[in-house]
Parts: sequence; C-alpha cells; structure tokens
Amino acid sequence: VADLVSTEVALSRGGVYEANPLMRGPVQRIAVKAGATAFTVWAVKKIAPHRPKVAAVVGYSLGAVMGGIAVRNLQVMR
Repeated sequence: VADLVSTEVALSRGGVYEANPLMRGPVQRIAVKAGATAFTVWAVKKIAPHRPKVAAVVGYSLGAVMGGIAVRNLQVMR
C-alpha cells in the first residue's frame, strides 16, 4: 500500500514519470501491486505448513522490497 500511495503522490506532483512501461496507468499500477501482494500472501500460506521459517523469510523479504520501493519513491519526490 505504501508503494502505491507514494507512487501516486509522486506522479500527481509532476516532474516524475513511471519508468516501468507495464505500470504507466493507474489501473495497471493497482492491478500489478495487488497481484504482487496476493502472490506474497499465497506463497507464504503455501510454504508455511511445511517450512515455516522459509515462509517467514519470504514474507519479510518481499515486504522489505515493497517498503524499499516506497522509500525510493519518496526520495524521487524531493
């Protein structure tokens, strides 16, 4: 969510653009980010019963990546 919000705020301020051609429109951004979130939840739930530590690492790692993207968006807005 922070990634999506920071992207939309940066784009609304002008002077920046979405570099990823798959995410140039707001509908595409929402769909891709929702899909990534859904995949993360699905993967963690699928892995957790058999490998709980791996599931935790996957979940935290993917969350950290999305957080890093949000931080980068905020840096670009400056």
